[in-house]
Amino acid sequence: MRRIRFGLVREFREDLPPVSQAGMDVKEIQSTGYNDHVSARQFTEGLPRPEEFTLSTVILSGGDAVWELPTPRSITRRSCRLIDATLRIETVRTHGMLHSPTPGTSASGFVNDRLVDKIRLVKPHPHGEDFGVDSRRPFPILRYFDTGRDAQTIRIAVDPEASWDIDSVSIEPVVIRREITPGTSMIIGAAISAALGALVTYLIR
Repeated sequence: MRRIRFGLVREFREDLPPVSQAGMDVKEIQSTGYNDHVSARQFTEGLPRPEEFTLSTVILSGGDAVWELPTPRSITRRSCRLIDATLRIETVRTHGMLHSPTPGTSASGFVNDRLVDKIRLVKPHPHGEDFGVDSRRPFPILRYFDTGRDAQTIRIAVDPEASWDIDSVSIEPVVIRREITPGTSMIIGAAISAALGALVTYLIR
């Protein structure tokens, strides 16, 4: 937290804790998956887990998925002003990022039903033989963030023949927080004490 202004009220830039959900905590999903597996919830107890999965993964392919991330209550307070927000779509596995054997396929990300980015796969993936991108990069979403909503809706759509293994979806908010300076608090406290003292003196005369 960094102080950026002095006066009767001082302001701080503050990085709030990320709001996150595991991939498998998806609210809605339509996907062909991989070998009939779409999420870690499909693992049968006692059977070996397919190596393509981590415990939090959903495999999104030829469909879309929706997550709802709660809006931090601190953002809606009058003492805070949202100045930045970043969306992160994390993948644990090196070869699980957005990829496809077919060039030109794409994936799209939406926040609150507004398109944030459409990613076309036109270059070879840095890890592996498919076409792809490093889909773990941050997506700036301040203009799409709606502080009036109880939750922010994240939807990711992936073309057929493309796959995106998603382990977590997070929003990282940054706010300006305002608070009264200690000196101002002391002055207000002294003024209140003086006013109360005067009132008591008046009442007991």
